[in-house]
Amino acid sequence: MIACTTASDAQQASLLVLELEAHGVDAVTSHDGGSIAFGDLPASVLHVQILVPEAQLEEARRVVAEFLRRGRRNDHEHRAPWTCASCSEANEPTFELCWNCQAAAPGTALET
Repeated sequence: MIACTTASDAQQASLLVLELEAHGVDAVTSHDGGSIAFGDLPASVLHVQILVPEAQLEEARRVVAEFLRRGRRNDHEHRAPWTCASCSEANEPTFELCWNCQAAAPGTALET
């Protein structure tokens, strides 16, 4: 196994592993499980490496790049409050579903 990328934390690492596996890339996280990084947090939850088979490294890097690109795009999609097309309720910029009727926000992956 070879390092493909380093996630900023354990949560992002888990999401990346799931995304890679969904694209047929075998992936695991590295963790030393030992030292203290910040307060009582183990260092293994911060800056977690994603390991993939060397033969799948190129595909893994492509998948990771697209995943991160989508994440950055989603961070900017709903900077302003939005109005639900189904029920006309105002929603916060971070909501992907209407708080009132659970309709998907325009432009999200949840929208059908």
